[in-house]
Amino acid sequence: MFATLVLGLGACAPSVSRQQPSAAALDLARTIERVALSQPVTELKVDVRSDSSVNVGGRLNGRLFSARFPPDWNHQSVLYAHGYTLPSDKPDYVAADLIAQDDTVGLTPAAYRERFAVARSVYDKRGFAVQSGIENTYQLKLLMDAFGSTADYITGASMGGSVLMGLIEKHPNAFIGALSACGAVSDWEYQVRYLTDFRALYIYFTRGTPYALPGSTDLRRSPTELKADELLKPMGQLFFKATLNPKGPEARLIQLIASSVPDAKVTPDITSFFNSIGAQLFGLDDITATAGGLFTNNLNTVYSSPLLSAQENAALNAGIERYSGETPAALAYAREWYSSTGHFQTKLLTYHNTSDSLVPFEHEARLRARVEAAGNTANLAQQQVKPKLQTLSRILFWKLEGVEHCGFTAPQNAYAFHELIDWVQNGQRPQDGADITDVKFP
Repeated sequence: MFATLVLGLGACAPSVSRQQPSAAALDLARTIERVALSQPVTELKVDVRSDSSVNVGGRLNGRLFSARFPPDWNHQSVLYAHGYTLPSDKPDYVAADLIAQDDTVGLTPAAYRERFAVARSVYDKRGFAVQSGIENTYQLKLLMDAFGSTADYITGASMGGSVLMGLIEKHPNAFIGALSACGAVSDWEYQVRYLTDFRALYIYFTRGTPYALPGSTDLRRSPTELKADELLKPMGQLFFKATLNPKGPEARLIQLIASSVPDAKVTPDITSFFNSIGAQLFGLDDITATAGGLFTNNLNTVYSSPLLSAQENAALNAGIERYSGETPAALAYAREWYSSTGHFQTKLLTYHNTSDSLVPFEHEARLRARVEAAGNTANLAQQQVKPKLQTLSRILFWKLEGVEHCGFTAPQNAYAFHELIDWVQNGQRPQDGADITDVKFP
């Protein structure tokens, strides 16, 4: 099982001096190999690096996993639950090297630098995969414990925030600390309703204009014939015209749609429109198939914009597309996998952009209300980060930009992780409500 190490050393020229792995690293690798024999692990690969780190990969219960142990491992682990990816026939993916191929904007490397082992598992599918995210990540936690981890932390972003919440509520003694970045931490009824409200409002206000979306307007289904570039084209034109004439009808149309979305403060920019409406258009069929049906409706939703008169708001509510058809089984599934209860024992730190183009900042207030109702505020700290801009499209010399989903920097992620560790290990609770936008760490 040490083929990588042996081949690597054998390839060295006599004149090249290469650091030898430590005895501790070799012992750890042997322990991993031995323990794996009694676990549902297949295709195990153990790579002892010349810096005495140990990289591990394979399949756990048939699902790919990856882990990296630092040279001076503190015998604690940080697991990461990734966010939503659009449904696809392709299987979920995890990098073979979580440090060299980091996609967490520095969060995983920050944990690794502080001597934690880091690990990730794939989910059973792409798309809406909260249930398998919870189940597979928990199984990986048990495997890391078998490898020698004495304490575990769970981190996650976006949909991974839902996975994280499920883990700390369903397995109250499994993790000593949890860190959620831009997470859908309250419930998926709210998240799906938000996305569907956004699509419904776009359909209503663009009806009969050049900016209307092609394809079906049935809010309960994904228009399978629609492609991403077909979505971007009318939206791009709408925002381009609004950029050219900030006081024109297109700019007002954008403001009307954004200001009418219930229970969320929407930034009127192209990323919020494209990401949110796109997630509903291309993801709803997968969500309902996974849950066994619809689990929300807008039959009694009252839409209102401060930019409209009372008569115009009445017309909006009379003319907007309504949908229903949710089933008790699907609703029960959504509440099981996942709607937060506020009951957990783990110290939880969340941070969120105050404006996010896919997962509304309002998730945080909804979570806090449940935690307060559960009398559990001692275990929750929440912080915020100012929105980060990204460019979605360029037209000639104009660029269409808006707020980024999970728009964090590596120093912000590292700082938040360090705060969590300080809280768990030293009792130093992070400042609740703090703005960590301008932190410099390390």
